[in-house]
Amino acid sequence: MTGIINKDRLLIIILLVMMHKCFDLFAMTDNFFGIQYSDILFLYSTFFIVYYYMKYPKHYFSGRFSKIIFLIPILIILSALMAKLFYNQNFILGILTQRAWLITMFLYFPFRALIVKGKLTLDIFWKILYLVVGIEASIYLMQYIVGADHYFLKVPYTYRYESIRIVADMAFMHLILMHAVSEILKKVNLKKNIFFLVLILMYVFLVNKGRGEVIICLILIAGIILLNKASHLYKTAIIVAALLLGFNFIMQSTAVGEFTSILLGDSKDPTYDVRERSQEFYIEKLNANPLAWIYGYGMQNTTLVSSQEETGINQGYLITDNGIYGFLFSYGIFGLVWYIYSLSAQLRDGWILFKKKRESIVIVKILKDIIFFATNIGFFYSYQSLYSVLFFILIELFSKDIKSARSISEGQR
Repeated sequence: MTGIINKDRLLIIILLVMMHKCFDLFAMTDNFFGIQYSDILFLYSTFFIVYYYMKYPKHYFSGRFSKIIFLIPILIILSALMAKLFYNQNFILGILTQRAWLITMFLYFPFRALIVKGKLTLDIFWKILYLVVGIEASIYLMQYIVGADHYFLKVPYTYRYESIRIVADMAFMHLILMHAVSEILKKVNLKKNIFFLVLILMYVFLVNKGRGEVIICLILIAGIILLNKASHLYKTAIIVAALLLGFNFIMQSTAVGEFTSILLGDSKDPTYDVRERSQEFYIEKLNANPLAWIYGYGMQNTTLVSSQEETGINQGYLITDNGIYGFLFSYGIFGLVWYIYSLSAQLRDGWILFKKKRESIVIVKILKDIIFFATNIGFFYSYQSLYSVLFFILIELFSKDIKSARSISEGQR
């Protein structure tokens, strides 16, 4: 990690750490001198955008994903208008409840400016993420070791398999997981990448213990292995799959029945039942007015009791648990078209990167999104949308790396 820290990189590290609530050492509702943490994060994100605009104003609001991002304010305004129309939610409050998504997606522009100016390279990007993930995973494992008697995190915990279970945002870990597997297959920095692979899997199996998260990690690892053209492909895939499944069986053998019920859509599972009823509720609301199908039923402000009742929150219906159904309910067919447009743009660039550089991370991430889109599209309501921004930036970095390699090759002829 020598030479990783300078002013620009420090600002990025602070942003990433703050996005994950300082590794859950703080909560979004914590107050500091009368200001909530969520407001401090919003202000810092705004500062990050404005600071780099003042520094690099030329062509600042451009880039291959700029059109996708500039459509978001339109989606937000239409959603706030629909909420006002259908259940008389205050228009400004409808906008404010979506501010996290808006400001986070606009972080794409300062990141891209840093890439254009050569301040952020692919190597620096990965170094920063390795540093952040190393600290993050270590903190969660430390909390697991000391247990509930010395609980210092600000994220709720439950018990599963006779020990505490902590569910945290794994966006950065997913990125490092895919990159580490890809590098291992290429036999690059083996010790470091094997260490991070084991570290992340320890978090998944020991701390998170979520069946859904295990499936996601299996898909990411299997996807990277299958798409990478590495030697001993068959043997590597068998060994990794056997280790994962064996580890999973040891840690979660008592959950086999519950696990299969979710995979098969067993209606006896309580979460499946709630999700099914909420989706029926959303479709019923959309059917009540053709305009709702086009522009959505509006994004609810969860602080308002009337909005909770009108959108089913008081019945336990959460848009974040309903994937594409929740997104369609909030933004309508117009929003769905935007989402497909965003995925297709990423898939197009991902396929180009795979053909030219054998980089499979982007394609695997998109395939994972498609597989889970019915139950898991959480980016549009919070700062978790940084995950999407980081993939946009990764595509920009990979693309620039390809151009640089081509220029060097042509210069040597």
